[in-house]
Amino acid sequence: MDVAVVGSSNYDMYTYMSRFPAPGETITGKKFQDGFGGKGANQAVCASILGAKVGIVTRVGDDKFGREIRENYERHGVDVTHVKIVEGVTTGIANIWVDDSGENKIVLIPGANYKMTAADVVAAKTLISEAKLLVCQNEITLEATLEALRCAKQSHVSTLFNPSPMIDFPDEIFSLVDIWCLNQTELELLMKFQAEDMYDTPENIRRNCSSLLSKSSCNGILLTLGSKGAAVVTKDDVVMIPPAHIRKKEVVDTTGAGDSFLATVAVCLAKNKSFVDAATTACHTSGETVKYAGK
Repeated sequence: MDVAVVGSSNYDMYTYMSRFPAPGETITGKKFQDGFGGKGANQAVCASILGAKVGIVTRVGDDKFGREIRENYERHGVDVTHVKIVEGVTTGIANIWVDDSGENKIVLIPGANYKMTAADVVAAKTLISEAKLLVCQNEITLEATLEALRCAKQSHVSTLFNPSPMIDFPDEIFSLVDIWCLNQTELELLMKFQAEDMYDTPENIRRNCSSLLSKSSCNGILLTLGSKGAAVVTKDDVVMIPPAHIRKKEVVDTTGAGDSFLATVAVCLAKNKSFVDAATTACHTSGETVKYAGK
């Protein structure tokens, strides 16, 4: 197993519009489409498409969405041994609005994702221990995420974590993550500070990342900078990664860009590529993702 993912599975419902409505306003949208989503699901499927052997630990509801999600994993070659149905709850649902600029607003109903327990993760410990890399995010219960990271540490499996959506984490998290992948907002929320410096030079980025580097036992930070690319930050160096060359008119939907970035990083690291090579490849992959709706 190259990559084990412990995370969310959602069914996504996209509404496309020229602009977002103001409070109390009704507007006419342009298009509706639905499909598969959730950070964990996106990362697992993307990693499999990129050639990695992938397994996922996730929960879905006892409904048509859950059954379709499982079938989608199977179509993409993702191991579904630990895709379990939770009776009496819905599958996770995401309502996603996308405007003409490609920006998005998302309302998430967690459903079965919030029913995953530490015991569920322990039951999947063999999958985690046999992987080269564990990927986690934050769309499931904290107890499940922490247990997954613990299992990986105990098995000497590297861990890659995106702390999104952001919550207050216990200090234990800082000893369990080998590689942080997060954006500027997530960094500041995680470390509870407001940056005085722009994220525009290696020196400023190092200064803004210093608290996470000092508090964490991590090997490095992959800081995503939106249209400006990314930065690879270690205790010894900061390397700026340029963005993919995407014209503004090519941007259709930015929703899955972060997930495709993380999945690409995971696949590259599982293949023993360097942080810099992984981030460079990931910038190009996520750049391609924004050209398409619902990717």
